[in-house]
Amino acid sequence: MENVKFVQFLGENLKYNSAADSTHIVERLSRKFSGEFFTLPAPLYILNDLVRKGLYAEPSMQRALTVARNMDFLVTALGTPASLDSISIWNNNWHSIFPTTRREDIAGYIYGRPYDENGNILNIQNDKIVGLSLDEIMSVPRRVALAQDKSKSLAIRGALRGHLITELIMSKSVAFRVLNESKADVLIEQLKQL
Repeated sequence: MENVKFVQFLGENLKYNSAADSTHIVERLSRKFSGEFFTLPAPLYILNDLVRKGLYAEPSMQRALTVARNMDFLVTALGTPASLDSISIWNNNWHSIFPTTRREDIAGYIYGRPYDENGNILNIQNDKIVGLSLDEIMSVPRRVALAQDKSKSLAIRGALRGHLITELIMSKSVAFRVLNESKADVLIEQLKQL
């Protein structure tokens, strides 16, 4: 296990009082497996394009990003519109971070980016993320999402439809909800065709 490396591939979500603090997750996992870890000393979003691009040239960022670009497995959570709203800095600046995205179109967030119910990323032309690009993330062979809350069923269905993940780990109750909603969607589409 000494060859295992844990890397934070996106900036910090600034949810420091939560188990979802990405920097500490990477550190804790590396300790459990006696592996090396790399973190990104930056926030998840930076609005100023020049500052964000300049940050990538910093030595403190380059090592983590180099390791992240060679990942063969990543673990992510699926966010809902409420999850981003719960972080005041992002909620208060939502329109600056996603100026061309309508909140009502969002089914979920993955890799810090909003997507619709069909898995289409909604801010591709105006991405303010610090970390790996979406293309770099999508080239990772195994992209595993974790979901345990039934409120994430629409986010799950969108991520699956858009092939944003390769695997999904969820609770039984969430699985039943996703299946039931998917069956309802199929039935509605069949009725529309009559």
